[in-house]
Amino acid sequence: MDDELRFEDILQVISRRRNLIIAVTFIILLLAIVFSLLKSPVYEARARVRLPRSVKSGEAFLEALGPMYDDTPTQLEILKSSNVAMRVINKLGLRFKPSKKFREYFVVDSVKIAENTPPGEYFVTLQSSYIVIKDGRGRPILTTSPGEFKSVNGFGICIRLKKKPEKIKAPGIPFEIIDMHDAIKSLSSKVKISQEGRSLIAVIRAKAGSPEMAKKIADTYAESYVEYTLDDVRYSARVLREFLENQVYKLEEDLKKKEDSLKLVKEKFGAFVALAVENTGESTRELLNILTDFEKMKSQAHIERAEALKKQEIIREQLVKRGVLNESESRAQLTLLTNNPQINELLDRIIELEVKRAELLEKYTPKHPEIQAIDSQLKAARENIRMILTGATTAKKSIDNPFLEKMLLDFVDNEINYLVLDAKVKALDRVLKEYEKKINYLPSQQLLYARLTRKIEAARNIYNLLMEKLEEARIQEASQISDARILDYALLPKYPVSPKKRLNVILGFILGLMVGIFGAFIVEYLDTSVKDPKEVEDITQKPVLSIIPIIKLDRKNVPSDELVKETLITHFDPMSPIAEAFKKVNVNLNFIDLENKIKVIAFTSSVAGEGKSTLACNCAIAYAHAGNKVLLVDADFRKPSIHKFFNIEKEPGFSDVLLGKEISPKETDVENLFVLPAGSKIIPTPTIFTSKFVETAKKKALEDFDYIVVDTPPVIPVSETLSLLSNIDGVLLVVKAGVTDRNALLSATREIERANINLLGVIFNAFDFRKYS
Repeated sequence: MDDELRFEDILQVISRRRNLIIAVTFIILLLAIVFSLLKSPVYEARARVRLPRSVKSGEAFLEALGPMYDDTPTQLEILKSSNVAMRVINKLGLRFKPSKKFREYFVVDSVKIAENTPPGEYFVTLQSSYIVIKDGRGRPILTTSPGEFKSVNGFGICIRLKKKPEKIKAPGIPFEIIDMHDAIKSLSSKVKISQEGRSLIAVIRAKAGSPEMAKKIADTYAESYVEYTLDDVRYSARVLREFLENQVYKLEEDLKKKEDSLKLVKEKFGAFVALAVENTGESTRELLNILTDFEKMKSQAHIERAEALKKQEIIREQLVKRGVLNESESRAQLTLLTNNPQINELLDRIIELEVKRAELLEKYTPKHPEIQAIDSQLKAARENIRMILTGATTAKKSIDNPFLEKMLLDFVDNEINYLVLDAKVKALDRVLKEYEKKINYLPSQQLLYARLTRKIEAARNIYNLLMEKLEEARIQEASQISDARILDYALLPKYPVSPKKRLNVILGFILGLMVGIFGAFIVEYLDTSVKDPKEVEDITQKPVLSIIPIIKLDRKNVPSDELVKETLITHFDPMSPIAEAFKKVNVNLNFIDLENKIKVIAFTSSVAGEGKSTLACNCAIAYAHAGNKVLLVDADFRKPSIHKFFNIEKEPGFSDVLLGKEISPKETDVENLFVLPAGSKIIPTPTIFTSKFVETAKKKALEDFDYIVVDTPPVIPVSETLSLLSNIDGVLLVVKAGVTDRNALLSATREIERANINLLGVIFNAFDFRKYS
């Protein structure tokens, strides 16, 4: 057998299984149509934003240091981040999920849900002319009037009634506030972010069940992203401004306490204390003035040290955010370099120089050569610390981005500022202690008054300094701008993007066709029945003598007379194509038996139900119509049927002949055709056909008839069939298209060959030319 798959084979499979393919295609196409009709429409709106460049405003000089760092992937991820999504959810109130009944009774004009609002089920009830919102336990959390927006504890809503209050009889109409994580997940599934080519433009595509909501989500997403980038740009300035505001507040509180303490001192000791301090000797007043100056210097250094530390924290957060530092790296880990003996030696040197400078300021002005020389030494010490820290830090952190490299260097500068200012505070503490000793001779009342006055004056000076810095921080924050811009707000979509009905129908048809064809080949693979004449010839190695078209009969509903006419079609409709096919069997047998030696012909099959009895009858009729005297013998004792076709008695018959009785064949309505029915019921055995009566009956019958046609049992299930066939001149094997199993056919053929039976050929029965064409 040739197992090679040919194109004609594929076409034949498709043709044979076309009903299956059509059915599957129709079902899937119908499902696609139903899906397209039932699916709610989805609209898509598109907004476009310009992404910020990698270098922030005010740092364009960094472009000259090297190629620009492409921050576009980062910005796209920010657009997709939960932070931006949360802003959109909070603005649009997307955590609010009304029930079907809620939509039936109410219209929500606006809703505001804070992040800390607990998720869960809530209820709306009407009490008089008021709307009451209750939580899942029935506790009222908000009372408002229809059409009025009211907010309590971060939850606000404005509701209007669709129906008159008296028609709303439900005790509590539910709605749900979903969890923020679920809301973010839901929103993210509806929004797609993409880059437009290689440009700095991002496209925001938002999908929703209405065109208005799709546009609103896309626009709000764009606005929220721009707001986020602006907050990000202003982050450092904002944190510094908030820090300075906090310092101003603390200083105001401290100054008030000191002023209250001074007031108490005056009330307790009287005005003479102030007069006594003012009338002290000139040297004492000079000491007090110096102490005041040092107190101011210390307070200023203290504030500047705190500011440097805060800036350092801000820069560290930015470096962690941008991946330069690991999250686990703390300030303490990064400043382990300060344990360097060289740095500690330089810091000790700075303290000594600051103390010496303070002592010289008692005699000279800051422009004095000696003080300027100390300032130069302080500057040199600071520069040495910078070199050590910069070298160690840049060696530890290798960065290609110049902007991030500058941030890291700023971090080092603030570290140096902090260390130097800390050393300065320590030095001034030492100096102040020395000068405190010099005025200890004053009476305790005067000493307390002088100290309070000095601290108040220093605090006021620092307060003024902080206010200046705060104003500078506010200006700096306001001056920070983002490059992010909304290029295009979304247009209101006119048509839904889903379902795409025409595309769904086309895809449904294509998918149905593919699944149908695939299913056809699967069914074909699982179907082991023979389907075409070539396959039969390949298996049996015998010629197909005739192909009998299928006779479609409803045997349950067709009257018996009509059934007989359709079965014996060669007699009742001898000019029909089917009758011609039966005649062709006889013609081909004549070509095989040119010497006309084959007089006894048997019809058998692999298994029951393949139509051998019908073929035996019609071929016998064809012989009779050709002028031959024919005897038709029913040798299928288990399922005899020939007597039914010719409306004759089953008994006596062939079984009685085998038992030695002389039985005369019965005439039929067909001229020259006689029938020997199955006869009396017997239990057939393989030896029954080897009796002497078989050979005697055969010789006698050949004396009276030109041809003997025998309807035998099937080969495989009946044991005596081969014994019977061994007495036959030639055997025709009947194969039913789409029914006979390949393996059964092969097995039957081999059994016939092993028994040395003369297998003349095969008759291919019930072939549907339309299906296999």
